[in-house]
Amino acid sequence: MSLGAVRIDVPVNKILRKGGITNYTFGLKTSTSQKSSALYFDNFVVQELENGEQLEYIIRYEPEENWFYKKNRDLAIYSGRIKIYNLQAELVGNMEIENGQLVPAQQQKLNDELECMLVLDYIFCIGDVNGGEGYSCSYHYNTECSSPSSGGGGYIPEETPYETPTGGNWGNDPTGGGDTNNGDPDIDTRPILPDDEDIDTIEDKINSDSLTGKAKCLNDLLDKQGASFVQELLENFRGESEFDIQIESKDDLYGPDGKLVNGLTFEPSNNIINIQISTNAAASRPALSVVRTILHEYIHADMYRKLRTEDQAHTNDVLNFKDTYEKFENGNFQNGAQHETMAELYIDEMTKSLKEIHKNAFMGDYNYLTNNGASPLPDNFYEALAWNGLTEEGKVVEAYNQLSDDKKAALQESLNFYYPSITTNCPETD
Repeated sequence: MSLGAVRIDVPVNKILRKGGITNYTFGLKTSTSQKSSALYFDNFVVQELENGEQLEYIIRYEPEENWFYKKNRDLAIYSGRIKIYNLQAELVGNMEIENGQLVPAQQQKLNDELECMLVLDYIFCIGDVNGGEGYSCSYHYNTECSSPSSGGGGYIPEETPYETPTGGNWGNDPTGGGDTNNGDPDIDTRPILPDDEDIDTIEDKINSDSLTGKAKCLNDLLDKQGASFVQELLENFRGESEFDIQIESKDDLYGPDGKLVNGLTFEPSNNIINIQISTNAAASRPALSVVRTILHEYIHADMYRKLRTEDQAHTNDVLNFKDTYEKFENGNFQNGAQHETMAELYIDEMTKSLKEIHKNAFMGDYNYLTNNGASPLPDNFYEALAWNGLTEEGKVVEAYNQLSDDKKAALQESLNFYYPSITTNCPETD
């Protein structure tokens, strides 16, 4: 069993348990950067008993990818396996969790003649029984069965082919349970999650190392505090996705017509989608407008992913996108099928995301402009911002043309009024 060194960058978690037991949890470094490796992270748990005896265990968490690659890994919705080993690398406990709930093992009836009894095997608890941070336990029993011997006179033990977790769901017993048999583990732990620097695969899929200055700061902000739509968009390029993104800064960018542009996204090459953000164009613009540019280009990247995917198990989202895209591609619209599709399918989500990001990530700016939220900016402002890049002179998308004159006037009026007041600084540099 390969283990990493003890992490010294995070404090040890200490839990005092009823009965005089003290549990210490140490984080261990893990190696999960190889795509072929199983995903896991380890904790080292030391128990000090009231009589001075010391017990030690390795807790190995083997999460599912859709939990592991989230930026905010919440144990309340953990999905995957948790394995408990002693220091001889012997497995002494094993459980499966799905969305924070214990998954009972499948019980198999060997035959009608077996007589079985449940024997408590181990208890595993997460949280702090005294700390007010939530305390949850799962109770695991082995089923010991026996059958009449062929010669009569007693029972011959049958090997139990399964483990039967019982005693309620993950997180139901606030008392900490009872004693276990034969010194089997009775473990309390507050898990120490892996550091992102230990998990190269997370950043490998969206490489922003070549972004600089304001664009780098705002991209990091979008990644950490973006709305649910943004997080779902970026999740498509994490884990074992078909495509990677390389996003970088360039001083100036020029579109196909030779005019300066804020950003560009290029078709995949060797399954890498390159996004470029103009440093000079971003310098004097409101920060929220630059966020809109980065989001706009990520949507282009996701469109290329949907168009080029070789995954045969297409979701309804991908199929609906392709139907819309093909409609505009066959219609020969002047602004191009991608912008026309973005206008029809993404404007509402972009509007909501820009509003949420302004409120939650640009709190100082938002509170100043809205009198601490008492007078919120109108939705028309965020919608008008979302339309930017889709309404260039001579290249106005069809969805915008179909808006009423009154609606277009309201959008423009709101943009003209609020746009100059939005901060030009990334919040980290305010």
